Amino acid sequence: MTDCTIAIPTGLVVLIGPPGAGKSSFAAELVRRGRIEPGAVISSDAIAAELFGGSDPRHDPVVFGERDRRLLARLRRGQAALADSTNVRPEARVRLLELARQAEVPASALRFPRSLLTLRAQDAARDRQVADIEWYHDLMLRTCAPAALRAEGFAWVFDVPGAEDGFGVREAAAAFCIHAP
Repeated sequence: MTDCTIAIPTGLVVLIGPPGAGKSSFAAELVRRGRIEPGAVISSDAIAAELFGGSDPRHDPVVFGERDRRLLARLRRGQAALADSTNVRPEARVRLLELARQAEVPASALRFPRSLLTLRAQDAARDRQVADIEWYHDLMLRTCAPAALRAEGFAWVFDVPGAEDGFGVREAAAAFCIHAP
């Protein structure tokens, strides 16, 4: 593996950002670059597709229960686990931080702070639009500041740059890697 600018210790890595912020593309690029192993990326969307053929809010308890089971299994084996879901709601992060506590591993937050204009453009280009993209954006602004995330229990908080910063997903992923402490 080549050098990276931001080395994240093995443990729980939580992606935090509204739909369309680039979280799943970033995770896929980390895998493509060998910055994290494919099995480490635990996606709620992928689990919903696997179990039910697609996302449906009625299935959320089952999907997120399975996500948590997979994350905890990896963490207890001393492996990195990356939670690929929006995670902008504080209660979602509390749930994830509890998994890290149970496994006695550090938790890192990777924030995807994007402008509403960027999110709307990304959302329009997706197959499935999010009706309440503004709500997600506002909640991210209100509850996901770095200091707030550290106060919740994240050991490290990093911002993942995006197009607004002059970075494509490839350039952003090139800066990060997950490694053993």
